[in-house]
Amino acid sequence: MTESEAYLIECKSTFKDDSKMNQINHCKLAIPEEVGEIMGELKRMEAYGLDESMCKNRLKLELGDLLYYCIIFSDLTEQDMIESHFDLLYHDSIKFEDRKKNHSFVKMFQACLDIHKYSIYSNEHFLALRSLLTQVKRLGSIYGYTFAEIAESNVKKIRLRHGKSFDESKTVEENRDRDGENNI
Repeated sequence: MTESEAYLIECKSTFKDDSKMNQINHCKLAIPEEVGEIMGELKRMEAYGLDESMCKNRLKLELGDLLYYCIIFSDLTEQDMIESHFDLLYHDSIKFEDRKKNHSFVKMFQACLDIHKYSIYSNEHFLALRSLLTQVKRLGSIYGYTFAEIAESNVKKIRLRHGKSFDESKTVEENRDRDGENNI
């Protein structure tokens, strides 16, 4: 079993069981939301100068959340090539010389637009998902995390939140263990 297959199994076990179209729409809404949360953590570090170690950890978790929705979305839209790209990133087979954060921001926002603009079975849609995965790796590496660490921390977070299967009550803020999640 490849890393992408194992990760997908973990993710699907904690994703809301619903019709395929509702799950696709869930992902289409969640992906830009997660990109916004990533930008919020970067803003706290860069603009406000908040505790970098705590913000970096939350950034890792938000990158993992984006990864979570991307891998589920790719499975729902039958973008099988995303799995091989995931495995290349996981094994550190793709390296980045360019460490410019602004490049990642632009690419992530463009990919969010493309996910909504193009048919879910189009090549452009595939390229948008691939770009998002690549930017997860790029931003993670800028802040000292491997793609594997991001994926593994996300699995720990979703297991802490939901256990072995989706629990809708755990999606409500007052039922979440924020301290536990932030210390993963």
